[in-house]
Formats: sequence, structure tokens, C-alpha cells
Amino acid sequence: MADRVLFATTQDTITPANCSGFNCFPFPFTIAAPDYNHPIAVSLDDCVKWFWRVKNWAITTDAAIVDTDGNPWSFSSGVMVPGASNPTTESGHLDPLLSLGFSRSGTNYDFTFGIGGIVQDSGFLYPGIFNGIPGTVGSDAAKGILEFSPVLGGLGLPTITGTMDGYSIPIYYDATSFPPTSFTFTSFDLSPAEYWPYANSGGLPIWDTITGAQLRDPAG
Repeated sequence: MADRVLFATTQDTITPANCSGFNCFPFPFTIAAPDYNHPIAVSLDDCVKWFWRVKNWAITTDAAIVDTDGNPWSFSSGVMVPGASNPTTESGHLDPLLSLGFSRSGTNYDFTFGIGGIVQDSGFLYPGIFNGIPGTVGSDAAKGILEFSPVLGGLGLPTITGTMDGYSIPIYYDATSFPPTSFTFTSFDLSPAEYWPYANSGGLPIWDTITGAQLRDPAG
């Protein structure tokens, strides 16, 4: 069962262009220079897609280590787990304080990220892409850990170029604070894995939940 959500999404070009509703979101944009929590410029359509339509994400990475005892550990790629505070229905996205969180973890690997407020700078939009802890492979600091994150910038760490829904995004990594014997980290991708269907005026789903393709007119 899907919700029908009616919301003002007119993109105004004058004051209050950045106010809730008229910017397509239930919260205003923050006018500021982007920081490490807002690492990439994203189109308005994709900001709308990530906030309103993507229900869950999948992570694919080759992150792996061999610890100092000679044990190999690797990240198990796959679909993430939505945060406990994420919406459980489409209408839950109307919360102006909403931040979306996702995680994937298991034995000796972990990654958490979120999507939050949007910074507007010089006509470009930078969604918040953040995580409270970096991704890790390995659980024993004494034997070595690889850490990686899209928001560890400013620490002088090396990077690889990852992707998020087709956008290139810098992913910082650290294998020196708790050095393993060896490590691999050459690829990283976040991709939508599931979409909210929403409902049109006739109660039928608008979006395909797997592909995100539009199935019918929202007006019904």
C-alpha cells in the first residue's frame, strides 16, 4: 500500500526561493559554501530522487585487508539497512527535520552513511552525505584496520574516485592509523536498490519499486 503525497514543489526563482516547499523539499536550503559533508554538486532532479524516492541503497566495494595474523577480511557488498528513524511510509518524508540513514555491517566490516540537508552555493546544490563513523574492514586495531569514508576530507588522506548513483565522489581512506599487513581498496559504489512507489489519485503505484521507472501519471 502506497501513500498519495501532495506537496508544493514549485521551484521559485525569487525570495522565498529557498524556503520549504518552494524548493521541492520540506526544509529550506542552507546558503553556504559546500564542506566535506556536502562533497558533490547534484542536480535538483537527483536531489529530489535521493530524498523523496530512494528507499534503500546498495554498496559495492572491493575493500579488504590481510591482518597482521595473516587473516583475510573483506567487505561484503550488498543492500544496506535503513536507519530506525527513516520514514516507514511515503508521507513520512514531510518531516522538516528528517535525515535519512543507511548502514551495512557484519563480522569485521561496517559502513554507515546518510542524506541530510542541502547546501546551495552559486546556483549549485550539494546534498548532505555524511556518516557518523567511517567504513571499516577489520575489527581489531592491534591487527590492522582499513577505514574509508566520503567525508574524511581535510585530514591529508589519500582518495579513490567512487560513484554514487552515477556521480563521481571522492572516497578517503586510511590504512596507516591501524596498519594491516596489506589492503585493497580500488572501487566504491553506492546505487539505489529500492524505491518508494507513492500512489496516484487512483491509489495505484507511480514508481516501480525496483527500477525507479515511472509507471503512470501521478495525477491518475
